Amino acid sequence: MEIAHSCNQSSFKFNLSIDKLPYEKTGYLITVALFVLLLVQFLRKFVVWNKKKRKNENEKEATVGLEVIKGPKPFFIKFIGSAYDFLPLNETLNKTLKWHKHYGPCLTACVANHTVLLVFSAEIAQSFLKSGDLGHVSKHKMPFYEIMRPLLGNGLLISDGSYWQSQRKVLMGSMHFQRLRSYTKLLNKHSKRFVTSLEKLFVDNKVHQINVQINSSFVAIITEVLTGIDVGEKDNKELAEYHHHFQTWKDCMVSRIEKPWCLLDFFWRWHPKYEAHNDAVTQMNLYAIRRLEDYKLKKENPPELNSSGDFEDDGKFRSTLDDLVDAGVSDAEIVHEINTLIFGGHETTATTIHLFFFMMALHPEFQVVKTLMICLEIQFHMNFNPICEI
Repeated sequence: MEIAHSCNQSSFKFNLSIDKLPYEKTGYLITVALFVLLLVQFLRKFVVWNKKKRKNENEKEATVGLEVIKGPKPFFIKFIGSAYDFLPLNETLNKTLKWHKHYGPCLTACVANHTVLLVFSAEIAQSFLKSGDLGHVSKHKMPFYEIMRPLLGNGLLISDGSYWQSQRKVLMGSMHFQRLRSYTKLLNKHSKRFVTSLEKLFVDNKVHQINVQINSSFVAIITEVLTGIDVGEKDNKELAEYHHHFQTWKDCMVSRIEKPWCLLDFFWRWHPKYEAHNDAVTQMNLYAIRRLEDYKLKKENPPELNSSGDFEDDGKFRSTLDDLVDAGVSDAEIVHEINTLIFGGHETTATTIHLFFFMMALHPEFQVVKTLMICLEIQFHMNFNPICEI
């Protein structure tokens, strides 16, 4: 009985000590365990990447000569390098401009075990881009490209090698000068719709945000250039929803870059924005798939020539999808190219228009001068060249 009593008493004391363990210590132990797990993951990646780098002769040749280019000293762990010098992202531009003043028009930085070139001169950039045999433009296993692969797949932005060359050759046809001229009527049509949308928005003479109108307009333009489908013809929310999903996806990309450990898929799966990222990618892929299906349906049932007088019906307009389909590109690859070109084409131009309106609002005197100049130019043409086409 004494033995049993002593055993029960010892077990009671043991359980009591566990129950009284402070929550602060428990949280501390969990934090330490996560930190150790994170460190092990980084070290494992560091060792694996170093082995691949030693075995890959092309990667050795890619760094030949780069050591003579000056730049900021990396962190003592090469895998991290100068990554934290680029954070926070809203200060990245100011920091790189300071580097430019200190190191000159060309400098190097080590980020995530990769040597990054920062070039502030068009002539130097041209010389590097021409030296493709040195591997300066290699995208192989770059983490900042890999995190975009769920949306962009093996599109023109991420692909490299012979596949990139073949895709670039196909897509360059849509950038030819004659093709760009054929987009003029398309741009005029969407510009008039954009102005009309602003007139409806400001009919009450109150202050309104115009982000949705600008971004939706440019999504419609780039979509019609790529597919030949006029998605802006209907007054629907599809274009605004697409840009909303694009902004969500972009915010997720920024979150992963600001927290380098989230570049590893294992840790990204536990991030609060993981589900939002996947949903945004799914919706943007569905948008591209619908445009491809609309394109195929239009090809199966072509409109009558000059039936409506639209430029797309006169046989002169050729979309980017026409080039891709004629080149034998698969549907999956076409979806990736649509996502890539919308990603690279719509927000850059929309941002330019945002900046234009901002500068015009800051300098209203130029609005009056520009309007007067246009009126005088029209009056001049009407008086001295009445048969000219304005």
